[in-house]
Amino acid sequence: MADDAPEWSPPKLDEKTGVALHGDYPVNSRLRAEALASDGKAEDPDGLVSRELIEDAGKRLAADREAEAEARRISPRMTVADLEAIAAAEGADLSDASNNEERVAAIQANRDEQEA
Repeated sequence: MADDAPEWSPPKLDEKTGVALHGDYPVNSRLRAEALASDGKAEDPDGLVSRELIEDAGKRLAADREAEAEARRISPRMTVADLEAIAAAEGADLSDASNNEERVAAIQANRDEQEA
């Protein structure tokens, strides 16, 4: 009887995170749902998590992206100190900026350069 038992092997791990995978997605339900939602899938190909969990994960990820975008928004109406703090944190050079419009433009130019 023991000869019929399949051999055990450790689970495949994601190289970046070290998380155990079942197929191409994490074993953990929350992480699996988030990965499926990020890939635009409405259903788990292996049937391990529900459509509702994937849909909820997609909504949560969208809200997180919106909150992150909101946190990165800059405006000339911000204080000089706030703009200087953002510039310092992001490595933007404000030495040539004499007003808030120029400070915002310099920060945005730095962001565009880093994203390219």
